[in-house]
Amino acid sequence: MIRYYVNQKLDLDSENGIWLDYADHTWIFMIKDTLWQLEEIRNAETKGITVSFIQKGIIDAFLVQIHDCMETSDVPFCLLDATKDLMNSFKDSEPYQMNLLLIDDTNTIKAIRKGTFNKEFTKGMKRILQQRKLNIYDERSYSAAYTKLCKKYEPFELEPFALYTQQF
Repeated sequence: MIRYYVNQKLDLDSENGIWLDYADHTWIFMIKDTLWQLEEIRNAETKGITVSFIQKGIIDAFLVQIHDCMETSDVPFCLLDATKDLMNSFKDSEPYQMNLLLIDDTNTIKAIRKGTFNKEFTKGMKRILQQRKLNIYDERSYSAAYTKLCKKYEPFELEPFALYTQQF
């Protein structure tokens, strides 16, 4: 398992935004911005964080909101890009973890928040993703579906479609 710590400099080549990684039963939400204010850092470390899992058509995504810091953002992921590690996790009962990292423009971690998804969230998500493996689609159709979804909905408008939601 990769260990993250505040002030750690990451080897990234990315622009500002939010993206997702997965390793060892842990969903890692990386949120990069040019500058994080001290209040935003404190809020990410101490205020409520809401993470939801949605499925809309062939799109699987998380919705992430940091109260008093960041409005709801959508974080899609395509099961076609899943690692063997993620695929193997569908077969076990180990709960999923969550790491949320605030990263600045120098690729330095400014805040970290960790948590464990509850049994219902983990079990339901594993079941849904296991079924998703049976769907036949390619990356082009996934990309087109995600673009269409983004044109139709703002991230906060996707909240009613949440299958599982958890507060951290």
